[in-house]
Amino acid sequence: MNFKQQSTGAGMLQLAVIRMMSKGVEVCCPVHDAILGQAPIQYIDEAAAIAGEAMDFASAALLDGYVLRRDMEVFRYPGRFVDSDGQTMWDKVSPILQELRKDSCLTTSA
Repeated sequence: MNFKQQSTGAGMLQLAVIRMMSKGVEVCCPVHDAILGQAPIQYIDEAAAIAGEAMDFASAALLDGYVLRRDMEVFRYPGRFVDSDGQTMWDKVSPILQELRKDSCLTTSA
């Protein structure tokens, strides 16, 4: 019943990703109705501005000039995205990753 809305949203993400990448922003992946990108910390504000412009462009292109409202979060290392729904899994996986990194460093430096 909401195919038109879902397909238009998917098209907006596709256009935004293409525009971001064409302007040099490294796109990691789409996340539902968002896009995760990354950039060296000294360029993160520029990359975020390009990402916002790309989202505005995509909605205007598909909605006859209408620009949807949007929000954006920028994380600078060592900060990271935190989702309360995933905190339990993060707490389980983080120590495992740290152990793997430690083991990996030991084996590669020997």
